[in-house]
Amino acid sequence: MAINDFLFSLNIDNINLVKLLRYMKESSIIHKIVDQAHAVILAGGTLQPIEEMRERLFPWLPLDQLHFFTCSHIVPPESILPIAVSRGPSGHSFDFSYSSRSTSLTIEELGLLLCNLVTVVPEGIVVFFSSFDYEGQVYDFWKQSGILERIMKKKRVFREPRRNTDVELVLKEYQETIGASSSGNPKEDSIPHSGANTSSCSWWEDIGRHQL
Repeated sequence: MAINDFLFSLNIDNINLVKLLRYMKESSIIHKIVDQAHAVILAGGTLQPIEEMRERLFPWLPLDQLHFFTCSHIVPPESILPIAVSRGPSGHSFDFSYSSRSTSLTIEELGLLLCNLVTVVPEGIVVFFSSFDYEGQVYDFWKQSGILERIMKKKRVFREPRRNTDVELVLKEYQETIGASSSGNPKEDSIPHSGANTSSCSWWEDIGRHQL
């Protein structure tokens, strides 16, 4: 299956890959659920492309038995400004392919970009990484090179824990600190995030003024 090749091309934690492959082997469970249930609702924010999802999950169902509904995003378009950054502050081209993303030059340039952002972006900044391993590698480099210290002069840094049970506690502390910052505390906040939490546009108002 094409999805197998896609999963193996990702640099994700081994334990997550094992879980995904295990669930894929149980793909017949979708067929059982549809056969036994009166109706099945599949809801989510990342179901595109619809046609590919239909072909992979419900290939045996006729089209007149499938109904699709799409609503607008909770964040209005005028509140979102997507910008693709191709180069860092030093002019180095960003290349986050697997073979290039771990080079010192790429990680340093990313850090310098974040140093610039924390000086101009108010309140919270959320930074997403493709995996916990890569986030740890970048964090360690920034710490050793002094980039992290420069970032922390402007914003407090939170890191997403690997254990799901600890995530809510960190996010709660982050939200409370943002609230204090909005109330006049000059210490604003930034989260170097892992790839575990990927619902980017769901970070509301000051919690996620900028997402990288």
